[in-house]
Amino acid sequence: MDIIEHLSSRARIGIAAIGIALGALALPATGALIAPSTAHAVVGRPLTPVSYAGMARRTARRTARRTVAYTSAAMTTLPAGCVAAGAYYTCGATRYQQAYDGGNVVYIEVDD
Repeated sequence: MDIIEHLSSRARIGIAAIGIALGALALPATGALIAPSTAHAVVGRPLTPVSYAGMARRTARRTARRTVAYTSAAMTTLPAGCVAAGAYYTCGATRYQQAYDGGNVVYIEVDD
């Protein structure tokens, strides 16, 4: 038989009250439970937003994304005789895709 089954209801309530009281002692005296009053990120750690490593990582990632899109020369107009085929324009054996460079429409050569 289980020990809890032999306890009276007052004893069960007492044990529960002691557990709640001990749990309340472990909580911080100030600040909310959900949103702490201070941030736990330490500036200078590798993965914090303001650290040098974090900024360098984001800059490298953004630069890589931008340069991948423009590895080939961007043209402002297509050569004569190009045919639209879905999202691409076929000009002989070369295919181009429309992209935006700021507010300008440019065409980038697509490698097959």
